[in-house]
Amino acid sequence: MRTSVSLLCATLLLAAIISTASGRPKKCQPGETHMEDCNTCKCNNDGTSFACTRRGCPPKPEGGKNLERHTRATTKQVCVPDSSFLDEQKCNTCKCNKEGTAAACTLKLCL
Repeated sequence: MRTSVSLLCATLLLAAIISTASGRPKKCQPGETHMEDCNTCKCNNDGTSFACTRRGCPPKPEGGKNLERHTRATTKQVCVPDSSFLDEQKCNTCKCNKEGTAAACTLKLCL
């Protein structure tokens, strides 16, 4: 009986030592993701920290408010309908609409 109690105590002590050996508290659930500005962060396998991409994010508008985007009605053709092309800086990809009157482009930070 005494040996069983001693063995149980030793097992519990060892378990306590192992659980505190990492010394780092959990901050997240393993695999959990979230966004920081334009970067994606993912929780590591032991839940103690996040690893984030390091993209150069476009500057935020002044005052922290989102800018409104307005489009104007036009029939003037500005691109070849349904085509894809690079912007003037050769950095962002643009896609022309079906009518050729407007294009939507990626917003990568061009260096």
